[in-house]
Amino acid sequence: MCDIGKFMSVSLEEKERISQDIISETLSRATNPYALFTGTRDSLVSLHLIRQVQNGKIIIPVLHIDTSVEFPEIYQFIEKMRKLWCFSLLRERNEEALRTITIAEDKKLCCFLLKTEALVRAIEKYGINYLFLAKRWEEQGDDPFFSVRGKCTLVNTLSHFSEKDSWDYVKKYNLPYCFLYNRGYKNFVCYHCVPTSLEKGDKMGRDETEDKEVAKKLKALGYL
Repeated sequence: MCDIGKFMSVSLEEKERISQDIISETLSRATNPYALFTGTRDSLVSLHLIRQVQNGKIIIPVLHIDTSVEFPEIYQFIEKMRKLWCFSLLRERNEEALRTITIAEDKKLCCFLLKTEALVRAIEKYGINYLFLAKRWEEQGDDPFFSVRGKCTLVNTLSHFSEKDSWDYVKKYNLPYCFLYNRGYKNFVCYHCVPTSLEKGDKMGRDETEDKEVAKKLKALGYL
C-alpha cells in the first residue's frame, strides 16, 4: 500500500505535477483509457488535469454513470462541460435494475445496482483497461494511486488532494463548477437521498456519517 499521507504537506503545484505524471504514465501504457466524470468538483479537477496533460484537449472518452435520479443541475453541468471542453461523453445506465427496483428503498442495493453494476458493465462493454477517477485523501485514506478491479486498473488522480486543495485548484484555474455547492451541498447524491435539512435551506452541509458507511460497504463489494 502506498503511503499517500507523505504527499499531503507538499504545495498544490507539486501535487499537480504528481497527478500529471501519473496521468502521463498511464496514457503511455493504456490501450483503452477512459475518464469517469460525475459532475462533482473533484471529477472536474481530475478531468482538467487530463486536459492539461493532453495539451488543452480531452482526447480520451469520458464516461458518466447515470443513475437516472440525479439532480437536474448535475446533468446540465455535465452537458455544459462537454460543450465547453469538446469531449466525447458516453452515458451508461443499468436499465434492467431501473425496471425492477424501488429507488432508495434499500440504499445499499440501489447504489450497488445503479452505480457499481452499471460501471462494471460499462467497463466490460467498452473494454476499458484504465479508468481515471477522483477520490480525495479524506474520502479513502492511504489507498494507492493505482488499484486493480478485474481487467481494469483504476487510476485515482486525486489520492493526495485534500478538499481545500481541490477548491484551490478550481480557483487557480477559474474553473466553472456546479452551483449546487453554493447551495450547501458537499457531496452530490441522487435527489431521493438528499437530507431534508438541506432542502429547507440548511447551509451547514450534509451529515456524511451514513454515506461513509454505505460507501465502505459498497467498496467491499467492488465499488471503486
